[in-house]
Amino acid sequence: MNQPAQRMTPSTAAVGAAVCQPAPRSALNHRWGHRLRVDIDVQLLCPPQTTGFGRLTDMSVSGAFVETDLDLPLLSAIRVLSEVRNGHENFESHTATAYVVRRSHAGIGIEWLQLAPALVRAILAEPLSTGTTASLQACMLR
Repeated sequence: MNQPAQRMTPSTAAVGAAVCQPAPRSALNHRWGHRLRVDIDVQLLCPPQTTGFGRLTDMSVSGAFVETDLDLPLLSAIRVLSEVRNGHENFESHTATAYVVRRSHAGIGIEWLQLAPALVRAILAEPLSTGTTASLQACMLR
């Protein structure tokens, strides 16, 4: 009997160290991209008036999960802003537009309006440790 292929997703054992490990198969997981565990502060803007903060806890080229106390309705258009390291000491501000596609008591699931927006590419390009960037990109973009 043929076993289904397991998806590979990165998991972080410590800050700056990421390793690809098989993710458990789930009947409810319909995501397009491989997930990367992250811990990134973000600002959330939902026009015309809602602004708040959150923490990006996992992401892929197609979406992310944001821990936040904001109560945003499904299909809300939001902008996600974050400062991402560009080199050793420099930071750049990046923005990505997304839609709220899932809500839970812990936060919101979002889908990027554009596949692999600049914010995601900047996070992937950020050197976590020697040689880690290339392996993270390989895990996420398979």
